[in-house]
Amino acid sequence: MKVIINDIEYKPAPHSSHPFLSDTIEAIASLSRHDIDVLCDAVGAANETGGRIFVCGNGGDASIASHWALDMTKNAGIPVICLNDSIAAITAYSNDTDYDNYLCAIAHGMNIKSGDVCVMLSTSGGSGNIINLGRMCARLGVESFLLSSSLDHVSHTHGILIDSDIIECIEDAQAAVLHAVVRMFKHWHNINLQYRISKTIDKKYPPDYDELIF
Repeated sequence: MKVIINDIEYKPAPHSSHPFLSDTIEAIASLSRHDIDVLCDAVGAANETGGRIFVCGNGGDASIASHWALDMTKNAGIPVICLNDSIAAITAYSNDTDYDNYLCAIAHGMNIKSGDVCVMLSTSGGSGNIINLGRMCARLGVESFLLSSSLDHVSHTHGILIDSDIIECIEDAQAAVLHAVVRMFKHWHNINLQYRISKTIDKKYPPDYDELIF
C-alpha cells in the first residue's frame, strides 16, 4: 500500500496489523468470565436496591468510562454516572486541590456511599487519582471494581485482571468487559420494554419527547 502526502511517498511500517489483533484477542481471552458475572451481579443488585453505579478512568479510559455510562443509561436502562465527564468539575476540583484528588472530590460531592458500585479503569493500575478513589471506596464501604493489567496498587473489592502489557490491548479488553455488561442488561431491558409496550396500547417507543416536555 502506498501513502503519498504532498508528493512524498511514505513506505508502510515493516509490520502489519495482524500481531496487534492477535495480541488483542489474547488479552480478551485472558479475562475471567466469573469476574465479569460478579460485576453484572453487583450492578444489577445496586440498581434494584436504589444504589448508584459510578465509573471513571484517565485518558483513553476516561473515554471508555463515558461510553459505558451512555450505553448503560440509554441502551440498558440502568443509569451510570461517569465521574470524569465534566471538564468544568475536573478543572475546578483539580485547581482547588490536586489532580490526584479530583475523583474523590467529585464522588464525595455526589455523596457516594455504601450500597453504591464504583468501576475504576486503569491500564497500569498505578494512577494516583484511581489509587485515592479506591482507598476512599474502601473506607466508605463502597463495592468497587478495578479493570487493569495490575491489581497490586489500587484498593478494590473485586479485580478484573487483563493479562497484557500493551496499552491499546488493555483498553480494548476493558471495553469488551463493559460491553458484555451492557449486552446482558440490554437483553432484559428490551424484554421488559416489549412487555410494557404490549400492556399499554398507546405506549410509543421511542416516546414523543414533545409530549413529555410540553
